[in-house]
Amino acid sequence: MKFRVLLGFLGLLGALAGTGCSKGMIDRVVVTPSATFDSVRVALFFKQDVQVLLAGTVPFNGYGFIYMNPSTPSSPFEMGFDFKTSISSDPGYVELTPTLYLPNGAPIGLTYPVVEIKGTQPISPNFDLYGYVDVEKHAWFGTAAVFGMSENTEIPLGMTITQVFRRDQTGAPALFASVYGPTVGTSGEVKRAGGIAVFANIDYLRTSMGQGAETYLPERNVIVTESGEEIQSRNLSKRKLRRFERSMIREANRAAVTH
Repeated sequence: MKFRVLLGFLGLLGALAGTGCSKGMIDRVVVTPSATFDSVRVALFFKQDVQVLLAGTVPFNGYGFIYMNPSTPSSPFEMGFDFKTSISSDPGYVELTPTLYLPNGAPIGLTYPVVEIKGTQPISPNFDLYGYVDVEKHAWFGTAAVFGMSENTEIPLGMTITQVFRRDQTGAPALFASVYGPTVGTSGEVKRAGGIAVFANIDYLRTSMGQGAETYLPERNVIVTESGEEIQSRNLSKRKLRRFERSMIREANRAAVTH
């Protein structure tokens, strides 16, 4: 597989949103299906003032690709996936062992496992992209970016902050993005890196969307988990969220490698 890479950070992420309002760094998600929904693009857009020059693309055997596009003066930073839905029936992917976890060991947030797919080589030693395909129910698709973390990181360990953009008829998230921090070992070494992910229940969106692209804005409140346990966002101090934001920016800058 070939990769297009442009590395170099001017800033990244934020904690998705404040404790009680959607004033964070993420702006919207745009879902663009084909006329028959046999392919779909899900794009997570950050706000224009989030200046990120990191980019990469990983293609998958003619089924589409996952990507990050850098911010420019006229367009915001975005990440997402553009898949043919038939990718979930590919025999090579069906044989893979599904997982409930992101590459850093944080829970994806789904109720059943999906298959993780990736390139033959990392984009860089400190940055990579992963795709996710639901080979069981052919419903969920997603992508995750992982950034290297230093051993003296100040990011709250084991924390994940999730923003929901669309819920299904039962009230469960059907379109969401997460920012997740690292975990460390007993001696303080970073065991698992942090990053960002976006997932969409394409099966639900197929039945709920109209024709053409649709834009989804984030819900007012965020979902916060620490070490896999959900906590009330109102019990999480704004100071801690700001710390999460500043630390993610520093770690993202540190992870940038010149090619």
